[in-house]
Order: sequence, then C-alpha cells, then structure tokens
Amino acid sequence: MVFTKDTKIREITQHHSFKGFGHLLFPLQLTFHPEETVQDVTDSNHYIWYSNLKTETSLEVLNNLLERAQKNEQIFFPIYDEDEMVKDPSKRETGLFYFKGKEYEKFALINAGGGFHYVAALHDSFPQALALSQRGYNAFALIYRPKKAYEDLA
Repeated sequence: MVFTKDTKIREITQHHSFKGFGHLLFPLQLTFHPEETVQDVTDSNHYIWYSNLKTETSLEVLNNLLERAQKNEQIFFPIYDEDEMVKDPSKRETGLFYFKGKEYEKFALINAGGGFHYVAALHDSFPQALALSQRGYNAFALIYRPKKAYEDLA
C-alpha cells in the first residue's frame, strides 16, 4: 500500500506497520476525524499557526516511514520504559521517530512546534528529519507531551 492524498487518517493510524505508535503520527491534541483524508487535514484550519502546508510533503514523509517499517526497520522508539508508562499512562503519548541516515554519521534531534498546545510533527519536524536523513544524517523527531515538553526532552 502507498498512501495518497485520498488515504483516510484511520488507514494510516491503524496500519499494521505502525502498530503501537500510528496514533502519534498526527497531533493527539487536535481533532481529526478518522474519515478525513491526508489532503483534508493538510491545512491551516487543522494546524493553527501553520500556513503553506503541502500534501505532497506529508505523503513523502508518511510513505518513507511506511516503506521502512515494511522492511522491518525500527522507525519508532519509546522514550519511557514500560514501568514508567504504567505509572503515568500519558508517557505512552511520547517517543522518537527515527529517520535513518548513514551509519555512524552525526544525528539531530528535532522538536516540532505547536505553541505547547500540540505537536505538529507531520508538518514541522518530520519533513526536516527526512531531509537531513536524505543528506546522510540520522535524525530523530520527538513526540512530546505539550504540557511536559521539557521533561520529555530531558
């Protein structure tokens, strides 16, 4: 399967290749109807503080992640262990998406914006992480809890 502009959010977040973390591809703090499409949600009505969003860029990122996941590459890393997540279930809403560059190359940690209201990774940190990985750098995009961003970054 390749995601297109008409792919529904539900099909992405529930895709078996993204099991356990697909829901983190879109901001948990914003309302997305699962039947909306990638094209539907690539606008400033959904992402306040953002303009000039491009469906093609979102699709490039999503399809890159899908292709790598289907090759059994690990693309997501939790940042808390199971005990920590049991004690504080909100920690399940965090993690690092990995964009692979060259082995042993430098890396970058990228934090999406969203005004500490939401995490706009799909439009903010994922495209930059993908661009860096295409230049050989390893990049990690942090999905953090907006109210505890500093704790998650630490």
